Amino acid sequence: QVGRTGALTPVAELAPVVVAGSTVARATLHNLDEVHRKDVRVGDTVVVRKAGDVIPEVLGPVLSLRPDGAAPWAMPDVCPSCGSPVIREEGEVAFRCISIDCPAQALERLLHWASRGALDIDGMGEEIVTRLVEVGRLTDVADYYSLDEVELALLDMGRVNKEGQPIRLGATIAAKLVAAIEASRTRPFARVLFGLGIRHVGKTTAEALAGAFSSIDALAAATEEELAAVDGIGPKIARSAYVF
Repeated sequence: QVGRTGALTPVAELAPVVVAGSTVARATLHNLDEVHRKDVRVGDTVVVRKAGDVIPEVLGPVLSLRPDGAAPWAMPDVCPSCGSPVIREEGEVAFRCISIDCPAQALERLLHWASRGALDIDGMGEEIVTRLVEVGRLTDVADYYSLDEVELALLDMGRVNKEGQPIRLGATIAAKLVAAIEASRTRPFARVLFGLGIRHVGKTTAEALAGAFSSIDALAAATEEELAAVDGIGPKIARSAYVF
């Protein structure tokens, strides 16, 4: 899968199995090094547990059940979402898609913007965001702020009811979403910075930048050296923020 910063994360697709009370069908494999360390291959029978009783984790394969011809897995050379080249920067564990226009990255950025730690648009979950992207209504975070109740209420969710009629989002949910979008306009500057999804800029870093620069214009006008001079911001983060 492709994240909002373009990082490619290998995911194990599993035959559904009950683990610690719930059915598990997917589990992250984190990165290529982890896949090779555990020697997990396509077709393997694997041992699965929940790390901390919450997160599904593949412990490793059952070698006696490995199918003949199972080859070590390799990271793709091109992005599975957009077909752009995939690179691994020196000193980095992750492989990344180089395209800023990658659809998978765009979707993850939109979801991140609406998430609780960022702009906290309550109710704007993956299903609704994905549908808005599919119909061409959401391409950038700014598009959230031109959505209206009527448009959202009539949004075709891509499913039909028992009578074969398209299922719409509906007026009640639409009204709640518009109210949540309006409420998000009042979030502090640090939350906006975090919501933008700048690589290496987490919540703490966003707060440091917001404390040093009073507005997005002031931040955009800052030099790389001025960014690096902020307490808690090193050259790597400064470079990433400056390029963004």
